Amino acid sequence: MNIIDWYYYEGNTRVAMRTGSTLSYLLGDHLGSTAITTDSNGVLGSELRYYPWGTSRYARGSTPTTFQFTSETIVKAL
Repeated sequence: MNIIDWYYYEGNTRVAMRTGSTLSYLLGDHLGSTAITTDSNGVLGSELRYYPWGTSRYARGSTPTTFQFTSETIVKAL
């Protein structure tokens, strides 16, 4: 698991994160869920889509943040 060094905000919206020297931009959907992440060049890193109650419907790539559905922290089952 990576240690997050920084989250960056625009107002109350989480817009980017830095893990070590890697900067990722967090693009949200209309509910505030993390939908797409890109690197600093705009290259797609991951994409997430959700069913109405937050279950993952589609996932592409590895999402670097645990803030996902409606910007809440996702805890994976043990």
